[in-house]
Amino acid sequence: MLRLASALILISALALSACGSDDDSDTTITKSLSGTVTYTGSLAGTLMVAASTLAMPQCPADTPEQYVTVLNATFPYTYTLTGLKGGDYYVSALFDVQADLPFPPCPRADDVCGRSTTFVTVSDTAPNGTLNFDLNVPGCGVSE
Repeated sequence: MLRLASALILISALALSACGSDDDSDTTITKSLSGTVTYTGSLAGTLMVAASTLAMPQCPADTPEQYVTVLNATFPYTYTLTGLKGGDYYVSALFDVQADLPFPPCPRADDVCGRSTTFVTVSDTAPNGTLNFDLNVPGCGVSE
């Protein structure tokens, strides 16, 4: 009798887990972030723009959810990062002036960085977020 009761409980638990969750918020709508990166300097190089759930990533490539790399970027540069899951995102950028960084890049003293100071939330009800920011940290806070 105890075995039968245990078997029925196990079957019931398996049947309920097979039903799955009806929360498909990360799969039903393509979510994206877009915006404009501005830079008023005269330097040229490669731009990397990355979306991250970290407010202060050590490098733009630290755990990015999505990123785009642009050779010989011209400014203002309008970016779009697609395929994001629902959540809160910050956007950061690294302007590799010498175009000499390996992947993933971490800034050097001759590069210029910028990041959004606030986050934006993307979800099924608000799938397209916007964050504009400036490349305004010469040397990216790095000393060599």
